[in-house]
Amino acid sequence: MALTQAMRVAGELPRRRENVPGQIIVRLKPAVARQIAADAPRAATSRALADAMPDEVRGPIGFLRDNFGLQSMKPLFVVDAGDAPAQALDAVHRSIVRSATAAPRESLAGFQIVQVKDKKMGAAALKRLSASKAIDLVEPVPRRWLKTAADPMKIRQWGLRAIRWFDERRPGAGRVHVAVLDSGVDAGHPDLADAIEEYRHDGNGARDFLGHGTHVSGTIAAVVNNSVGIAGVANCRLHCWKVFDDPKRPGDDENFNFEFYSKALAAALDSNIKVINLSIGGEDHSKAEATIFAELIDAGVVISTAMGNEFESGNPKEYPAGYPDTIGVWSRR
Repeated sequence: MALTQAMRVAGELPRRRENVPGQIIVRLKPAVARQIAADAPRAATSRALADAMPDEVRGPIGFLRDNFGLQSMKPLFVVDAGDAPAQALDAVHRSIVRSATAAPRESLAGFQIVQVKDKKMGAAALKRLSASKAIDLVEPVPRRWLKTAADPMKIRQWGLRAIRWFDERRPGAGRVHVAVLDSGVDAGHPDLADAIEEYRHDGNGARDFLGHGTHVSGTIAAVVNNSVGIAGVANCRLHCWKVFDDPKRPGDDENFNFEFYSKALAAALDSNIKVINLSIGGEDHSKAEATIFAELIDAGVVISTAMGNEFESGNPKEYPAGYPDTIGVWSRR
């Protein structure tokens, strides 16, 4: 008997890690980030960049570099983040400028995702960073995992039959654009090829290594009456984003990429995307994630989220389904 099965029998399930190790979200106060951006044209050298940064910004950067091995700092919620910044001060400066000048909303300005070499950054370090007068927010990067049924082979679209979906004419949804943020998609699948408007898999291969994103996309928009696979609920247009990194070794757990995820959410703002499907979840609340969800909902985007399948773990509250005004969907198994 496998370990997981044995623990299920014993009533004890291994808990997933709530946060992504070695990553934190830092938000500079937008006014500080804008001032740094305004001073950028006058700072022609690295020394000038250092002098242009206030102590309240240089101090936390030095603290991260000297104590935790700062590796990179990149702007969040910026669709085109430019080149990948490293730990050099001019690259950090560039990231701050981008977060101030390229964020799609004022409420999304100043957010950074920070990668450090030392994976063990505790509450004391986060508290010290938060003490800076230039910083609005410091929090761990929340981990999200895919929501899969225990036995996916049992899915036979019983739900659509239960609501007599096949008895009625399917409504036209050809002008509705739906974003699916998941493990990727088989873009060449005969049930999906004509439905996919775009597929973004930045930094990863195109292959859906788990098949989860392909399954979800098919449930939404698989072609009807083509003698292949299943029937989707709507003939909508799909925008697929791969927000999980390819595993380095076979059998590895899915590796959530919050940077790509934030880009995908930001890309939906001011676009023709009106629905976002998120069959993912985790137990950690994120103020950064909640901020962009509020902007999307204010823009009229419908966000469908998974309520979770963790009934054997006491049905903990999960996110993003736990954020206000999202539509939490429970799948019976």
